[in-house]
Amino acid sequence: MKICIISHTFPRYKEDAKSAAFMHPLALGLKEEGNQVTVLVPYNSLLKPEDFPYKVVQFKYIWPLSLHVLGYSRTLREGMRFEKKLYFLSPLFFLFGIIALCKLSRKEKFDVVSSHWILPSGFMAYVASKFTKIPYTIALAGSDVFIAKKNLLFRVMALLAASSSAAVLADSPKFLEDLVSLGAEVKKSDIIPYPVNVEKFKPNQKENEILRQELGLKNNAFVVLGVGRLIYKKGFRYLIEAFAGIAKKHKEAHLVIGGDGDLKNELETLASDLGIKSKVTFAGNIERDKISAYYNMCDVFVMPSISDAQGNIDDQPVALIEAMACGKPIVASNFPGISLTVVDGSSGFLTPQKDSKSIEEALIKLASSGSLRRKMGVESRKIVLNKLSVKKISERYMNIFNKI
Repeated sequence: MKICIISHTFPRYKEDAKSAAFMHPLALGLKEEGNQVTVLVPYNSLLKPEDFPYKVVQFKYIWPLSLHVLGYSRTLREGMRFEKKLYFLSPLFFLFGIIALCKLSRKEKFDVVSSHWILPSGFMAYVASKFTKIPYTIALAGSDVFIAKKNLLFRVMALLAASSSAAVLADSPKFLEDLVSLGAEVKKSDIIPYPVNVEKFKPNQKENEILRQELGLKNNAFVVLGVGRLIYKKGFRYLIEAFAGIAKKHKEAHLVIGGDGDLKNELETLASDLGIKSKVTFAGNIERDKISAYYNMCDVFVMPSISDAQGNIDDQPVALIEAMACGKPIVASNFPGISLTVVDGSSGFLTPQKDSKSIEEALIKLASSGSLRRKMGVESRKIVLNKLSVKKISERYMNIFNKI
């Protein structure tokens, strides 16, 4: 089968951690199922198509090339507000993206187009399908539905894209519910998270020891890890507040936060104000060849996702699944998508969003019992192997594509 994946973001090179690294395992998995896979993405000066074992095609939408600043996690400020450049550049982005998809579709004769994020990619696939007659699917990732709520134009675009799609997929039931609440008519839907490479992300004690040494952490230190962009919907404020309580009870406790973003200074100030500055490491952006070492280094992985002030929600983040693949117990917000992955009391603990005290209580339980951490870690990896590996997710996508 000939499959086109269209997205506004994609890893720009093999070990890129900033731009939707989870898209590569999906594309690779579809290729390993025996398909011819082509990825269509907007131009980025750092993109290296030769790094990937399938065809990656870029489209340009403005001159000079330095003005290509949309996509690749650069559209929303703090994960909530549009960058002003969006309003000027987006019409050109849509126009030339649609033209590129039409030209590529006619040349390659795709059987199906798999669009990721209903805006912009889903709408681009919708318009292109009117000319090429190629069916398309839409995968919702959360922020796209959030954007669709922003104004009437975006809402109409999203509804048109959804109504003509062969299937709408999402990694959380909440995203589908939000889309339907806007008035979307969805013919077929399914909840399919993005996959994780279980050979790359797996328990590794050696990685743990080496990285602890690099970070100056003792082998007996109780290490808590959070990973993600430093934006409001990730909820790292609540993790830091919870850890302040842990730090008072466990002298060797240490918090590591991996990722970069608009809120870095604010979060560093919070840690300082709470008197735990020396016990919190802001590791910055972690490249993909190092991230599994961080998962293996920690004792507990925490994903304190929230619905931010604008209603943007962080549900079913891939970092959580990667940590589970490395055999780690999880403490995460009790959101619809996350609760499908983390089994409360078995592979971790689910807590109410924005509830630092509940996060602290869950961490106290895990800090006091190594056997509980090991037991939950085993369950975490088992869940990923059974449901969320590249092969399992690729097979689910192929089942839908074959029916189309």
